[in-house]
Amino acid sequence: MIDTITGELIELGEGHAVIEANGIGYRVFITKAARAELAELTGPVRLFTHLQWREDGLELYGFTRAEERELFRLLLGVTGIGPRIALQVLATLTPTQFSEAVRNKRVEELERVKGIGRKTAERLILELREKLPKVVPPEGPTAVLSDRAELAFRALRSLGFTATEARRVVERAQAQGQGEELSAEELVKRALELIRG
Repeated sequence: MIDTITGELIELGEGHAVIEANGIGYRVFITKAARAELAELTGPVRLFTHLQWREDGLELYGFTRAEERELFRLLLGVTGIGPRIALQVLATLTPTQFSEAVRNKRVEELERVKGIGRKTAERLILELREKLPKVVPPEGPTAVLSDRAELAFRALRSLGFTATEARRVVERAQAQGQGEELSAEELVKRALELIRG
């Protein structure tokens, strides 16, 4: 299993990127949003990946955030949803928008995704409503976090951490402060130290 790939971006096409790592160029299928993000980067790039086995070969799918990859994998478990439609979901809706559409049974919003009709949208709601919170928790930190902690939380999210990871580590950093009024910058620093161990 290829979990992540880090290397030089040598080609950025419509719907794919080629990343060279250790002398090998990997073609990775990506969303338009990921393409836009990659186009802005310089130096080595990193993608969270999912390797899909097919009868005619292997396909590698890449995501700029771990949360997107986990949602992609969850979508593949739904009857009638293949990699192409799962990518379309991520190209049309953010993980949070998708989660809220499913949670609130907004069929019309799901039908905006190319390749998803009413029956498929209803199946997504039925099969994913209970599973989604584990992969895409409600956006934003819990109420116990201060304004500074919320800023730290959002900074970690922008670095690619999932909402669950960011929330957990900010809460730990805040608890370590033992009542100190830590700035958002200090909280991020402590959070990253905790992650690195």
